[in-house]
Amino acid sequence: MNKDELLAELVNKINTGEISKSEIANRFGLAFSARPESVEKLKKFSSFSLTKLLYVLGAIIAVVGMVLFAYRIWDYIGSFGRIAITLGLGLLLTAIGSFLYKRNPQEAIGTVFHFIGGLLIPGGAVVALNELNPDVSTFWPFAFAFGVIFLFYLFINYIHKNAILTFFTIANGTAFVYLAVMAITGDMPGNYTNLYAYLTMLIGACYILLAYSFRGTWNGKLVPALNFFGFVGVQCAVFAQYLNSSGGGNNSVWPVIFSLGLIFIFYLFLNYRLKHPGLTFITIVNGTAFLYVLVQELIGGSYYANGEIYAYLTMVIGMVYLLLSYSFRDGWNNKLVDILNFFGITGLLGAAFSQIYDSLLWQLFFPILVIGGFVFSIYIKSRVVLIISTLFLLAYIAYITSEYFADSVGWPISLVILGFIFIGLGYVSININKKYISNEAIRP
Repeated sequence: MNKDELLAELVNKINTGEISKSEIANRFGLAFSARPESVEKLKKFSSFSLTKLLYVLGAIIAVVGMVLFAYRIWDYIGSFGRIAITLGLGLLLTAIGSFLYKRNPQEAIGTVFHFIGGLLIPGGAVVALNELNPDVSTFWPFAFAFGVIFLFYLFINYIHKNAILTFFTIANGTAFVYLAVMAITGDMPGNYTNLYAYLTMLIGACYILLAYSFRGTWNGKLVPALNFFGFVGVQCAVFAQYLNSSGGGNNSVWPVIFSLGLIFIFYLFLNYRLKHPGLTFITIVNGTAFLYVLVQELIGGSYYANGEIYAYLTMVIGMVYLLLSYSFRDGWNNKLVDILNFFGITGLLGAAFSQIYDSLLWQLFFPILVIGGFVFSIYIKSRVVLIISTLFLLAYIAYITSEYFADSVGWPISLVILGFIFIGLGYVSININKKYISNEAIRP
């Protein structure tokens, strides 16, 4: 490995979080100067100059003006005129954008024309199809049209290499895929819910993989949008699939289980490569959903019919969350510690509290579980665990008081006693916080 390859590998390790700058500084005795916050803000502001702001405002106003103008004259211009002011104008603006971009790629004016043209061309293609063949009864012409538009943008993007052109390539390619499937099935998506759910999951996964491949390239500006729409597409497809399985004629949720399992593995692999807390969170969420839906199918019943099983499952998942938060304290996932602590202790104590109403054994065991929460909060230096444990202890005392002592002592007196107990518990928890948490280095 030569020097350039070694430096490139080091930069990659720093960007992925496997190696921190502080570790390098400690190892080699270096010091990294922190960039002042004002410099960072100035850098971000300069990247979005006044010229670009005027371009954006101008493009928005121009598009609105074109739409309003077309709406006013739509009924008077005939088929040729409608095609001309939509598809024709879109192609003309795209040609102007290509000319301006070719002359000066650094100037944003060419991108503005490409943006306006990209908004007009797909709609213009639909207008042209409706005007030329108003009685079309199949989706094939629309699929063919969007396929041509996809190839058109793929070609000009190959020439110009512009993120806006990449965006329209992806958008029209997505529309082509959906329309092609609709043409093959000969029906709307509502009659093939599982098919389109799997298709949406696949497209969402492709968006996320494209975002991964675009990092550090001229398409880098598309990474947040692709990650967002990819995640939303995948999750919404699974949710729609679950609603179809539980509410329709098909009572089996095995397709949902299969989908969640694939998504969990997909995010697990992607997170292994990228090492990002956001991906870790999504992986945990999908893994949790997979377990709940799997248990639902295995026991053949919902929460209302098998509440005790789900309560024990929630306790186990809560404990797993707490253990994960403990293991994440000093790693690149440390931003998730408070979130996992909150949902972990809430799930554990909340599920356990739901069992005390009909079980003397749980009424005796629950205080031990809460005390364990106090001990754990001190050990891991977590205020979140301390606060949630305190709230559940107060709820437990309130329940026991109303259940066993309301009639014998009198409810007003019980409330007074309970109030002083609450004050005492609050005082104790505050002192625990001061003595064992605040004065120590709190781990995130």
